[in-house]
Amino acid sequence: LNLVNGYNNIQIEPISLQQILLTYLYKTYGILEKIVTVPVDEAYKSGGFDLEAETLEDEEIDELNKVLEKYDDIEQLKTAQYWSRLFGGGALVLIGDTDDLKKPINYNKLYGQDIKFMPVDKFQLTYSKANINMPNGVWNLTQYGNVEANVLTQIHPDRVRIIKGKKAPFIVAQQLQGWGMSCYENIFQDMAQFFKSRNVLFEILDEAKTDILKLATLETALSSANGEIALQKMVDMIARNKNYKSQITLSTKDEYEQKQLSFAGIADILKEIRIMMAGSANIPVNKIWGEGVTGFGSGEDSLENFNSLVENEIRTPANNILEWMLRIRCYQLFGREIKDLVKIWKPLRVMSAIDEQNINNHKVNNALQLYDRGLLSPQEIMEYLKKQGIFLHNTKAINGELEDMPLGGFTELRDVTD
Repeated sequence: LNLVNGYNNIQIEPISLQQILLTYLYKTYGILEKIVTVPVDEAYKSGGFDLEAETLEDEEIDELNKVLEKYDDIEQLKTAQYWSRLFGGGALVLIGDTDDLKKPINYNKLYGQDIKFMPVDKFQLTYSKANINMPNGVWNLTQYGNVEANVLTQIHPDRVRIIKGKKAPFIVAQQLQGWGMSCYENIFQDMAQFFKSRNVLFEILDEAKTDILKLATLETALSSANGEIALQKMVDMIARNKNYKSQITLSTKDEYEQKQLSFAGIADILKEIRIMMAGSANIPVNKIWGEGVTGFGSGEDSLENFNSLVENEIRTPANNILEWMLRIRCYQLFGREIKDLVKIWKPLRVMSAIDEQNINNHKVNNALQLYDRGLLSPQEIMEYLKKQGIFLHNTKAINGELEDMPLGGFTELRDVTD
């Protein structure tokens, strides 16, 4: 694979198969590392989601969240999704509840156990069949941290939850044994242009200034026996004086000239390459490069496209895995499955303080209208407002010490937020 000269060619062999190349691209180039991590980090910003369950008290929900934080479960899931985007596949593996990973999970024995989720990439896993989509196969795990080093460990499929990369066409999927593609596959040509343009820029900087000496005695010096040595000595002396004393000493018939290359147009080329890379990765320019460019910055359209990528490629594949993780943590913490436990993703759009206040005002008005019509009690309203994070103080209403019906009939509410 030649990233410098391959920008004009279609890459036939998937780079998703090249573990060493992908590893060192990710390690070496911060921009390429951001293309992998930014969508995943965006999906889980501010905690990523909230948990709700009618059968659990608020204190029990808080306890469950603390267990997730204690074992860094969200960070482990994020790491597995990093490797899914980088290599085209990753997985989470449950360990700690037994010394024999070949056994399936016994949920009834998870209570009080010190269990963990271990993130791995697809190259640390092998499958007993030709394609990972074929059922009834056996996983083997090669891990260098939590399991004995350099040991191929057989592991029950019940303990493994895989995360595939980008969906690949049939022919490519067969090459990848059912795994997905690396996110670098779609930006390969733009990535190659980035490398080439950077190398060209370094060459131009090295040759930005050229000194030209026009020596009247050049031809005579070259034709004499020791002329070349004397000429080289003179040129070196001129260069030393120029570098250290900022002066040049020449004879009256000699001439000195300096030429400088023009950098006009290079900035525009680099800008276009940045736009192409961001467009191919479907990530706004300012999230990769730290600042926007004219025409493709942090506009509404580009942010909507990016949010769609986060929803479709990060959050949606994580739903089933999070349900599995939460189920295991509930068995560990409560000794049972909490069937009404609901995970609610937090919105990706960041609202301004004014927009957020307007929404809260509408929620309060809607709740009061339901109270005026006798559909909610004061206690139910305050519980709703507390759950929404609008009003958190303990009051007579939330303790059920007020009248259930409004006094003096219905009141008329007006929207005063405009």
